[in-house]
Formats: sequence, structure tokens, C-alpha cells
Amino acid sequence: MKQIDRVGNNIKPDHKIRQIDRVGVERPINNVEIPINEKDLLLLKEIEDKEYEAKELMFKGPYLKETAMKILEENISHGLYCKSYELLSEIYTHRKEYDKAIDILKKGMQFFEKENLEVPPRLLRLLEHTEYSKNSYIFAENFEKGKKLEKKGDIDGAIKIYLENINFKADTPHCYERLYILYRKKKDYKSEIDIIKSAIEIFTEKGFDHSYINKLKNRLEKAEKLYEKYKGQTKLM
Repeated sequence: MKQIDRVGNNIKPDHKIRQIDRVGVERPINNVEIPINEKDLLLLKEIEDKEYEAKELMFKGPYLKETAMKILEENISHGLYCKSYELLSEIYTHRKEYDKAIDILKKGMQFFEKENLEVPPRLLRLLEHTEYSKNSYIFAENFEKGKKLEKKGDIDGAIKIYLENINFKADTPHCYERLYILYRKKKDYKSEIDIIKSAIEIFTEKGFDHSYINKLKNRLEKAEKLYEKYKGQTKLM
């Protein structure tokens, strides 16, 4: 695709930014061409210039970051898809404002859906990554809350918090491991067995090391024996 600058001179394509085709009045984004009219070509170039300015400000302190956000929000307000959606989402993610980051990305995706075009894979991957970051943050927060409750002796409260992570489909071993330990302390072997089985299923699907899966299976076998012994004892009581 032939690239030109604002006044019509040929320029070498810069792969760091989206290139604009003056002749075809279409702009390629991730191999997807989006029709636009002539008057938007200069506006898109101006938006890209402002994006460079915003990127320079993004990591130079809180005040300058706020300035960058205003620039990116103004870019988005023009109703044309641009990298500003991704950059603004990146700032929100860095601030751990994950819901805002996800909302911005979904708004960007709506542009493609409105044009009956396939959403670029990069945008989908970024949304997936942001949602994963949000869940990871929640998992870590819950884990710390659970440990504090354990220190206070609130075992039931800690179990409730750890179960929230499981319901969020956490795939980190420590979320499950605390539950194994706490359920055994309570002699709730049935719940321990259920959690171990869930862990084996999830970690096998995730491709965890066989030695770790075997360790879980050994714990499961022991928990099942304890459960059978416990049932036998309760019948005699």
C-alpha cells in the first residue's frame, strides 16, 4: 500500500502506527479494511499525532498520565476507531481499574460490529488478557483476606473467601491447597474430596506437571480412607 504524508509526499511505512491510504480512502487495521470518507483522513492523522503525544506522557507521573487520558478520551470522542482505545485501556489496567479498561475495549469492539466486520484478533486477545489480569488481582486479594481470617481463627470465613476464588475458576494451586488443609482440620473429608477432584480435573486440563497431579491423587486416596473411617466411627456413636 502506498503511504503518503499530509501534503502528499511519499513516506516509508511506519509499522508502529496505522497507515492511511489516501487513494483508496480505506484504513487497514490488523488486515481489516474499514471504509471511511475523505474528510476523516486528516482527522485520523491528527489523532495518531496526539496518540504519540499521549504515549510520551503516559508513564511520566500521575499528573501527566491524567493529561494523556484526556487526550485519548478526546480522540475516542470523534467516533473513529483508533489505537486510543487500547492505550486508554492500558492506563486503566495499570491503575487496576479493570472494569473501566474492559469497558473501553468493548466499546472499541462495537465499532467493528457496527460495521459488520470481524473484530481484530489483537483486540480480542487484549480483552482476554485484561479480564485475566482482573481475575488474578481478585484471586490475590481474596487469598490475602483468607490468610488474615485464618490467623484470627475464623476458619469458616477463610473457607468462604477461598471458595470465591474457586467459583471464579482460579487455576492457581494455593487457592485449592488452603481448602484441602482447612477442610481436613475440620474433619470435613467429603468437602476435601470434592475440592481435590475439582483440582485434579482443572490442573490436568491446564497441563500441569504429572508429579503434581500424582501428589493430588495421593492426597485424594488418603482423604477417601479418612472419610470411610470417619463414617464408620459416626455409625458406632
